[in-house]
Amino acid sequence: MSTLSDDLTPLRIDRDAASRRRWLPWALLLGLAIVAAAVYPSARAFVEERRAPEVEVAHAVQPVASVPGGSAELPVLVATGYVIARKSSDVGVKAGGRLAAIRFEEGTRVH
Repeated sequence: MSTLSDDLTPLRIDRDAASRRRWLPWALLLGLAIVAAAVYPSARAFVEERRAPEVEVAHAVQPVASVPGGSAELPVLVATGYVIARKSSDVGVKAGGRLAAIRFEEGTRVH
């Protein structure tokens, strides 16, 4: 029995030894910071591209005709600009051919 204990005596855990991978969390953190710095400009451009444009809001008031007998049909609001659709769809056909007639108007829902 003494030979067995003599064989196991050198097999002890050295609890005072430093961990061999203390650098691993720091390396992962550094790698994450490098990836974030590389991706940030394109991510910011992506978000900026999809952000709604800033608009100036103004309250419209009905103008009062100062001349008697003046035009009462004055517009309440006149504005210029453009509209961009949030979604678009492409319409295609499964089989080629020629249209004989279109029996609906623009904006009508069809199946």
